[in-house]
Amino acid sequence: KGLALWQLQTGLTAAERRDVLGLLLEGKQGQQHFKNPNPIATHLETSRKRLASRLDSSEKCTSTLATHHSIIGIDQLITKHGKPPVKGAPLALSFRGCASAFGKPSVAIIGSRMPTFQGRCLARQFATAFAQEGIFIWSGGAIGIDTVALKGGLDRDGAPGVFGSRAGAVLGSGLGQLYPPSNRSLFLSDGITLVSEFPLGQRAQQWCFPARNFTLAWLADYILVIESQCNSGSLITTDCAAHLGKGVGAVVWPANHPLGAGNQTLIMAGADAIFDPLDVVKKIRATIRSLP
Repeated sequence: KGLALWQLQTGLTAAERRDVLGLLLEGKQGQQHFKNPNPIATHLETSRKRLASRLDSSEKCTSTLATHHSIIGIDQLITKHGKPPVKGAPLALSFRGCASAFGKPSVAIIGSRMPTFQGRCLARQFATAFAQEGIFIWSGGAIGIDTVALKGGLDRDGAPGVFGSRAGAVLGSGLGQLYPPSNRSLFLSDGITLVSEFPLGQRAQQWCFPARNFTLAWLADYILVIESQCNSGSLITTDCAAHLGKGVGAVVWPANHPLGAGNQTLIMAGADAIFDPLDVVKKIRATIRSLP
């Protein structure tokens, strides 16, 4: 089913994907959402010939993908890992790493691509503390706070990579075109799970990142902003999270902090004011029974 959903997804526009997912979810429950995704294509307004051509090309990509990476369909993400069934969700994800990452209590740590020294230190401190609590760390994989958070997730007890997958990056590119390339060695480290909704060879494009941000918010149980400005891309992710009903927190900085304005805006809009990692752990414990 995951392979069929992936083939379908990679041959459709974003609007068509929304239509397909709406049909999958409409009036269904549990496993019946996803009994047989293939006939859904016949309900699309696009021509059968164009869709068939797209599916043929995506099948070749998927054949290559399957030899290097794995695929998980929305059926498993919803029914097995508890992700919410919403129309903006991807039909399938390709991933490199552990499928168990999708079911772990998790926090997405996001923030500026040009953080302050204090912000970098705090991002690593928070990520390491979450890993010690058994909380999985999601990141967008970008330079700056995202990168620091991934590294912090591997720092548990000073022994990176020996406790299984504890951090993951949701990429704005296909898994065959790792972006940013400066993080390639980090992305391929033990303990990192890589995730993408894009075809294997998809290069990072501006239009990829809003979709990536939505998927990041969809996968995480809680979104934590370390540093942000008022026009920060991090606020796109928090908007997605709010739409999904996910918890959002922002680190409290002094009024004169150079990258604290976006955080202050979030807090004034109703986000949780976060002072230390325990604030986030308590929020997750209150909603997720599996966290001790």
